[in-house]
Amino acid sequence: MVTPLATAVEERLLAAGNKRSVNILIRTLIVLSTVVVALTVPFFGHLMALVGSLLSVMASMLLPCIFYLKIFGVARCSKAEVVLIAAIILLGSLVAATGTYSALKNIVHEF
Repeated sequence: MVTPLATAVEERLLAAGNKRSVNILIRTLIVLSTVVVALTVPFFGHLMALVGSLLSVMASMLLPCIFYLKIFGVARCSKAEVVLIAAIILLGSLVAATGTYSALKNIVHEF
């Protein structure tokens, strides 16, 4: 999960060459810093659940449907296709709302 961040840091620091030991050190430090943040920040798990419930549903359910309709247009899609996309958007919104409510309820309960 930290691969994109690690790759960006490695590209910045190792523009001249590719040393495997430095790559391993960078990735280890990134993982250790993530662990330290997770252990020291209160409600980190609940915060990640909140962010995940919003962003995961947006990235996997809502945005693809919205972009599909934007690219192809509602007029070029069949009625069954539009109904199915609308149902997916409705279901995604319901899942996002439920996940957000559950995460916020856990944060308030723990606080």
